[in-house]
Amino acid sequence: MASRLTRTTTTSAVLFLIGLASGAARADDAAGHYNLCVQFKREAKLTEAVGECLKAIQLRSNYAAAHMTLGSLYRAQNNYAGAAAEYEKVVNLEPKDAPPDLSSAGFAEEGDEELALELSRLGLI
Repeated sequence: MASRLTRTTTTSAVLFLIGLASGAARADDAAGHYNLCVQFKREAKLTEAVGECLKAIQLRSNYAAAHMTLGSLYRAQNNYAGAAAEYEKVVNLEPKDAPPDLSSAGFAEEGDEELALELSRLGLI
């Protein structure tokens, strides 16, 4: 009986460690995709940047920086509903990381009235 209990405990411990390693690998993969996203954004390859950002978020759904970057990419593509949805996720995940310019006046001055309307609709401004 003790031998069986030890084997079960050992097996559980190994599976737990494998799970931890897998989670760490997923986080590393998410960071890798996010880094590619940022690089593509710098190169003005917005479609590729969006794709990499989406991959990072798929691996780590609570990745506030990736949601923030995706929001700015959508904004650059005039996808205001998408941008507002991503900014809302940032506000919910990490309020301190929310865009500092979440005000209708700020967006209106920049010509992003549609984004201001979407943010207002979501109750973010």
